[in-house]
Amino acid sequence: MARRKLSIAEHWQVVGMASLSCRRIAVHFGVNHTVIMRLVQRYRQTWSVEDRPRAGRPRKTTPREDRNLSRQARLKPFSSADSFVDFGLLGV
Repeated sequence: MARRKLSIAEHWQVVGMASLSCRRIAVHFGVNHTVIMRLVQRYRQTWSVEDRPRAGRPRKTTPREDRNLSRQARLKPFSSADSFVDFGLLGV
């Protein structure tokens, strides 16, 4: 099966269907049965279906700042990164 990310709403549906077999739920959502097993197990341990934080450095810019930065970079392709900071496009 191809990789498919379940939405938070689908996570709650899986928890609601936990009385069925993991394989039957997996076929219904088109994912591997181990995805369902881990999701139900995580819900039973934490009472939450939210994804846990991932490893890695946190983002410094917001999505809005990213859009503004890319827009300005397209308009002025020969500008330096320092000029974007000077204009206040980056709150770094």
